[in-house]
Amino acid sequence: WEDLEFYGLDFPYIALGWTSLSWEGTEAPPPSATMSWKELTAAEREVASELCHFRDNWDGLDMTPNSNGDFLYPKVKRRYVEWDE
Repeated sequence: WEDLEFYGLDFPYIALGWTSLSWEGTEAPPPSATMSWKELTAAEREVASELCHFRDNWDGLDMTPNSNGDFLYPKVKRRYVEWDE
């Protein structure tokens, strides 16, 4: 967290709900840490963009090119959803 403060990057993370304690793992991460890009507010998307995030990398899409080149779009990240009976 000190490095973020040194480089002035703590402000965007603070806007996303992070604190020094949540960054270090002492407290739970903020809700934005588990939100998809669509779930972020416009203000949160703006500060995430300042940190070089955009929809694809925020949502964890595989952005590596496919080896055969036939499918030019990133593969969708599969999310584990616990079965609820």
